[in-house]
Amino acid sequence: MNIRRRTFLAQSAAALLSAASGLALAAGEPANTPGARPHIKVGGSQGASSSVMAAALKLAAQELGTADAEFAAMAQPLALLGLRNGNVQTAFLSWANFAQNQEQGVQAVAIAPAWASHASFLVRPDAPFKTVADLAGKRVGSSPRTTGVYSEGAAALADQGLNIDKDLRMSPMDQSPVLVALFKKGEFDALLVSEPAVSILLASGAARELLQVGSYEASRHGGRYTPVNSWGLRKDWLDHQDKAAMMRLFTRASEIAKTRKEPFAEAAKLGGLDARTSELYRERFSKLIVPRFTDENLADSQTLMDQALKDGLIKSKHNVTDFVVRA
Repeated sequence: MNIRRRTFLAQSAAALLSAASGLALAAGEPANTPGARPHIKVGGSQGASSSVMAAALKLAAQELGTADAEFAAMAQPLALLGLRNGNVQTAFLSWANFAQNQEQGVQAVAIAPAWASHASFLVRPDAPFKTVADLAGKRVGSSPRTTGVYSEGAAALADQGLNIDKDLRMSPMDQSPVLVALFKKGEFDALLVSEPAVSILLASGAARELLQVGSYEASRHGGRYTPVNSWGLRKDWLDHQDKAAMMRLFTRASEIAKTRKEPFAEAAKLGGLDARTSELYRERFSKLIVPRFTDENLADSQTLMDQALKDGLIKSKHNVTDFVVRA
């Protein structure tokens, strides 16, 4: 079975981060004053899943009283760079990102999981397609090739005997509003995009879903969701903190995002989502949030790291367990 896995901005981010390695290495000391309550900036894209998780971290910090937290909105490659140079204390990293950091001289660790794949294949409501197999030879607009959305979609197609680059007519682009507008105009037969764009299109009635990648992968693992992104921290920053308290904080944040409405309400304000769309987004995305690492989901995650090596995104073999902070 030819299973391609998550690259999550790996090629573009790797180039950007490699160019900035000097900055990263110069920023090894934590910014927090010794003895003070840590102030944690969460780097991520506004209106994306990272804003939900950042809102949950703020709630967890208030509940536990062990830190202060805020959301620093920025494009994902800048969030990865910000983690390296100390401008943010946490960002959402794929397994390939952890390996790339190590290979470039910066040790980042996964203190808690975040989410399984939230990529989906969508078609217009009146389209004749019933399964993704029906998309063979069709025009598909998608997120860029360097994103996890693309590679996760490729993996789901490969499981069903389709090569995303050979069997479909893919049109990747990095401008989501343009992508959606072209889809609505009929320029594409289908879309491969992520949340919350998926929920926006479904709530408006502009699309229907053929396949949700994270749920599809879970169906192959007895209902177990595979974390494709984790809360990433610089190890040297974490070494200056109460590690047990930080583990409780970030684990609690994922639990809050999975079970409570408030993080989605705050994210909806940032993203301009109406109440109906926000509720649909919460219903869909919350089930994909993975609150804890287990031996089983880490074994599933290892396949992502192994695929990153096969794809040439990392230079050598890595074990995901080497990056995970465990009690």
